[in-house]
Amino acid sequence: RSLYKHHMADQELEAQGAIASAQTAFAQQQYEQALNGDGNNKGFLKIIDEFGGTKTANLAKLYAGLAYAKTDKVDEAIKMLEDFSAQDDDMVSPAAIAALGNLYVKKGDNEKGIKTLIKAAEEADNDAVSPVFLLQAGEVYESLGQNEKALELYNKIKKQYFRSPISQEIDMYIERATK
Repeated sequence: RSLYKHHMADQELEAQGAIASAQTAFAQQQYEQALNGDGNNKGFLKIIDEFGGTKTANLAKLYAGLAYAKTDKVDEAIKMLEDFSAQDDDMVSPAAIAALGNLYVKKGDNEKGIKTLIKAAEEADNDAVSPVFLLQAGEVYESLGQNEKALELYNKIKKQYFRSPISQEIDMYIERATK
């Protein structure tokens, strides 16, 4: 084992120990504390700074991005989520992509937001989250007066994700976009 690999393994372990309290703060919706720590425990920003190159620091970018999004710091959130390199974790990555999509929409970059939400839905490709992201994208299309594009997405939910809870109420959206 090389010295570098040994060092990175140590860094990873230390980072994993450090991130736990920040994740707890995040789960309790204490986003400032999650980002900046509380004096005794490191926050996500310090972890990203101190443990760069570890998987844990990468995960901290995802959490920091989501924490910024929850506190309406849109630019900071976008920067963190764009820096986060999506691992092939089925739930985490699509959620990060969707969060980014919604942030682009918040910034008024609707086309980019829609594309990103659809990408998130395709990457997830499951009944739990894909319909949620497609619905969000459809509603943005509707807000832009592009009802036929919204309808495409709503019909996709109806056909492809008919097992999802959202498909139970999708007819309401289809009806609204058809008017």
